[in-house]
Amino acid sequence: MNEFTTLLFGFSEISINGNKSDFKGLNSTNYYGANYDDNTYVQKKYVDDKTVIDSTPTDGSTNAVSSNGVFDALNNRQKRSAFKVSTGSVTGTISQTIIDSIELPANFLENNREYLLNADLIKNNTAINEYFAFVNTSNSLSGATQLGRVLSTSAGRYFPFERLFYVTGNELNIRVGTSINTLSNRVTANNNADLTTVSLTLASPIFFIFACVNADTSTVSTCGKINLSEQ
Repeated sequence: MNEFTTLLFGFSEISINGNKSDFKGLNSTNYYGANYDDNTYVQKKYVDDKTVIDSTPTDGSTNAVSSNGVFDALNNRQKRSAFKVSTGSVTGTISQTIIDSIELPANFLENNREYLLNADLIKNNTAINEYFAFVNTSNSLSGATQLGRVLSTSAGRYFPFERLFYVTGNELNIRVGTSINTLSNRVTANNNADLTTVSLTLASPIFFIFACVNADTSTVSTCGKINLSEQ
């Protein structure tokens, strides 16, 4: 087919050329869809012009994101932590009593994450006290689940009490028996390897509680700080 035709009308000449750039494609100044015998170019050009791919995720954007941008964002996710400077104190109570606690908001803990809970516990004398860590849905020992226990020494005044645990399947999982007398369950070897699991409602607030049983009525147990950090 001859794509270039010249028509003579009297002394006027009109050129019809299907390959002229200004009459072809989406960049033409005059668009004539009927001129196309293959619309592949039209479809690709339209999609290319309409599809915007962001290199990094942007909050509120409906654009597509490159795979590199997605993986970078996941790798750069900030680990969560909660910190509280405590003023909790218990004087002369020889029954199990809350020293202080930290409340985590709903959805703070996430599945398939590991966390470290720790508190600075201090006593004012050489008495041998018991200290405990609990988790609960309220700031109460009623219905709470014990996560750890430590028995203070007579000489020691300061006890950095900690427990490592992980969350998966909406359950808190903690290794080493929760009644074992140890400051930390992050030990290289322990005769007790029991795994305790606690069902959690991650969409609700969660309380981590530290309590004590003082040895006598003159003992004062205090808490310097409570910290929970994602590992």
